[in-house]
Amino acid sequence: MLPTPKDTQLDTSDADNKDKLLSKILDNQTRELALKEKEIEAQNKHDKNALEFAKVSLKAQSEDASKNIKHHANIISMRYWFAGIVITIISILIAYALATGNNAFALEIIKAIAFLIAGAVGGYGYQSSKNNNS
Repeated sequence: MLPTPKDTQLDTSDADNKDKLLSKILDNQTRELALKEKEIEAQNKHDKNALEFAKVSLKAQSEDASKNIKHHANIISMRYWFAGIVITIISILIAYALATGNNAFALEIIKAIAFLIAGAVGGYGYQSSKNNNS
């Protein structure tokens, strides 16, 4: 069957519809690309903000750790000073008792210190064994 001239002619209304459809598709793709560009910009802003927050957070943590270390060093220093002062006072008291002839008093002070040290060592040993068993 041979095509008739009517069949070979292009339908102009179909061509207009196709052009409109293609232009709509292109417009939609253009809008979609613009939206993706805005999404990427928003993600970049989010990433920059997250980076700034991380920097500030790390700086704060670093300062906090530094202050914590200084605090613990100060506490240890205070303990050593306290222990040194107590030992000095006890030594002066024993020396004074021995110098004045109160040997019995000096001996009682030494016994009390020995009992305190024995109790401290025993308590430390008990706590250590209790922690090891747990």
